[in-house]
Amino acid sequence: MSYTQRDGGWTFRLHETLNQHINHGANLIPHGDVVHRRLTDQQKRHIEGLYKTRGRTSFILESLETTFPGIIVVAKDIHNYIAKIRQKRLKGFTSTQAFIKNIIEAEHDGNPVFHAYELEDEDNQRLKQAF
Repeated sequence: MSYTQRDGGWTFRLHETLNQHINHGANLIPHGDVVHRRLTDQQKRHIEGLYKTRGRTSFILESLETTFPGIIVVAKDIHNYIAKIRQKRLKGFTSTQAFIKNIIEAEHDGNPVFHAYELEDEDNQRLKQAF
């Protein structure tokens, strides 16, 4: 298939033969194509709400299928979206880096979280112990 823009419009052409780089036909099951599995904003809010209440992926998937009949989604889509939520919450830090950052900030603000902690290196990247 190809698209061509001419005279302010677009022409769509479906070729008889498959692209030489594609070795299969169209996917017969829509779950197999990511393009069919995009989450809407409403569905994302639904996932976030269930995730905050510690909902498991299987429960969230079942709830989405009940709330949004005909939705095309697989567990991996939910898993990936939850990972995106976590990454956003951690502001680009790993879990350990965010933990260390919170310890240092709390101590700096005069509200120590732990009685003692020890960092493994001077760049505050590795936590050796905390109690």
